[in-house]
Amino acid sequence: MTGSLTINRCTIVNGGSYGISLSGYSTNSITNCNIINDHWGIQVSDNINVVIRDCNFVDNMYGVAIIGTETNVHLSYCNGWNNDYNYMLNCFG
Repeated sequence: MTGSLTINRCTIVNGGSYGISLSGYSTNSITNCNIINDHWGIQVSDNINVVIRDCNFVDNMYGVAIIGTETNVHLSYCNGWNNDYNYMLNCFG
């Protein structure tokens, strides 16, 4: 059995280490969100299936960080401003 998470029209500011962290086994949807001033805007690892659409990543270390090869990330129509790295694959640090 897998879990699921749907986040729509949400703003996360100063979340600390993670704005959103997805791991384990789940199917998720993140749309129309603003992720601002976090170390990892959205971190995706393990066997995650996620659609990330129409989101803004601002002032993070990593906008979207994908860890591992088992993830399935569909990223579209997103913007990244003032991040150290907007979109990173296999970033372990």
